[in-house]
Amino acid sequence: MKVTNQQKRDADQEKSSSSSDSDRSEIRSQPLPHPLPLLTPATLEQPASDVESTTSTQPAQKKAKKTRKKAAAVEKLHLPDDQEIEIADWLKTNDFIYRKGNRNFRDTQMKTKRWTEKALELNVPLAGLMTWYDSIRTKVGKLTKDKSGQATSSLSDRDAFIMTNFRFLQDHIIRMTSRTAFSVSILKT
Repeated sequence: MKVTNQQKRDADQEKSSSSSDSDRSEIRSQPLPHPLPLLTPATLEQPASDVESTTSTQPAQKKAKKTRKKAAAVEKLHLPDDQEIEIADWLKTNDFIYRKGNRNFRDTQMKTKRWTEKALELNVPLAGLMTWYDSIRTKVGKLTKDKSGQATSSLSDRDAFIMTNFRFLQDHIIRMTSRTAFSVSILKT
């Protein structure tokens, strides 16, 4: 006797439906797990070793939402003018730090090594020096940005100093065009 493909499929479906019904009845017959214990302020204030010992005997409970750790505060770096001029000259000789066209621009190990050497030479923290550079670069970008509808304002002494010594960064700042926001409901009509 020949069995057709349709008959095979029907037999398979009957087997799977009968087994799933028995699985469902087994699940229904099992007792429900104990409700999770509530987290109270007293539980949260316990030392980590106490919390682990109480939770090890209890079923898995929801973990509290992790909070983002704040970045370590970097002390603001104040460099004398002669050191800032020295860094500007150093940056001009190490153009791979800011010039995307340089083949070593993506070599982060090389950049970190040079920044570390410069920080040791100036006896300043590395994180502070890199933050200072990012701030100077941002300031150059803001000072050179075209402002629509505003008369040119006179530069402060500090801004004039920055533009005199770090103007070379201007050519390496790529501006992103902003997208104008509009309502989607206008498009639907």
